[in-house]
Amino acid sequence: MRILLFPILLAAMVLHGQDDPSRAIYLSTDAGQTWSPFDRGMPAMTFVSDVINHQGTLYAATDGHGVFMLPPGKKEWEETNDGFVGPVDINALASRGDLLVAGTYRNGIYLSRSGGKRWQRPIVNIPNISVTSLFMTNKTIFAGTDRGLYVSEDNGNTWQVRSSGPQINDLFFFGGQLFAARPDGLVLSEDMGATWTSLYADFTVMKVDYLCPYLYAYVGRGIGWIRKIDGSDTWENPYVRLPILQNATLMSALWTGLPLTGPEDVPFRNIFETPIGWLAAGRPGC
Repeated sequence: MRILLFPILLAAMVLHGQDDPSRAIYLSTDAGQTWSPFDRGMPAMTFVSDVINHQGTLYAATDGHGVFMLPPGKKEWEETNDGFVGPVDINALASRGDLLVAGTYRNGIYLSRSGGKRWQRPIVNIPNISVTSLFMTNKTIFAGTDRGLYVSEDNGNTWQVRSSGPQINDLFFFGGQLFAARPDGLVLSEDMGATWTSLYADFTVMKVDYLCPYLYAYVGRGIGWIRKIDGSDTWENPYVRLPILQNATLMSALWTGLPLTGPEDVPFRNIFETPIGWLAAGRPGC
């Protein structure tokens, strides 16, 4: 299951003090009106780079501390790193059926078919490059890396390069089309990533998502979110800056100006829409 994730700022060992304003994760159950620390079980100074919902359990990818899981009804995260070789930075997670896939910084791919209790490398792995994003369809697993696109068509056991090129910051598959956010903009592939067509080329694009009828892209250089109606060539910027707080999707709230800070003005880098509410990755430390 894909959970909405949106880049906002930055973040980076000791346990938390109860009055520490800089926490790894914050939870909002009222569409971003209020936020509370929700990182019990995680080391301090942890940056959470991705969160997914896999069969009712939440999994969090972290820099330097591997993967943490939050079973249904629990309020404390549990480390689940058996099988990883040394401390690993996890950049992205994805799941399908009983399969969990973790994309790492310079260590390729890891797989788990035990709910994260045990991780192992594929038979044929991605080289020791950074996996920056993952997306799974019914038949194919796409891995965006800092050297282009890799794919697996056998549940992650073997990986092949599909197209080399610029770093891929994010991937989204919709309507038989693959979208990739890259330093050279937003590109589209209609042949599963073999060739690409440019949709937006002015600045770096960090994220891409779709919420009917709009295709959204998060652009660098302080531009923020842009969007266009599916099939249109015209991009538009937000024209309203009053956050939608009641009954809003995370995407619509971000588009209209959801404040991107938590308690004591802690800035958020990523926000994830999950079954228990919105989770925001804080910016621990100074």
